[in-house]
Amino acid sequence: MTAHEWTETRGAAARLNVQLVSLELPGCGVSEAACSKAIATAFAVAVRERVQAIFVFDCTWLLPRVGLIVDFSTRHRLPGMYPVSRYPQGGGLMSYSPDLANMQRRAATYVD
Repeated sequence: MTAHEWTETRGAAARLNVQLVSLELPGCGVSEAACSKAIATAFAVAVRERVQAIFVFDCTWLLPRVGLIVDFSTRHRLPGMYPVSRYPQGGGLMSYSPDLANMQRRAATYVD
């Protein structure tokens, strides 16, 4: 996530009168163990703060953990919006990304 994404998200939440809880993942880009620990800590904060939904920003370190994240949101009945279609394909609610496979197919028509 970029600082710009977070700033825009906070601005939209304020206009909608939605309270955000930041579930940052410090150390997630350092190692597998650090990322797993950061996710577990974030989940604990989400439960403690009684969040009502989750919004996951795009992060390549999270892709191998899609199942873990979707399982958590399902177990705690949290609707989730995710950055790529792999999350909904794994059982998550929805993603905000384009259909990359379709985009690649369509790109072939431009090349042709």
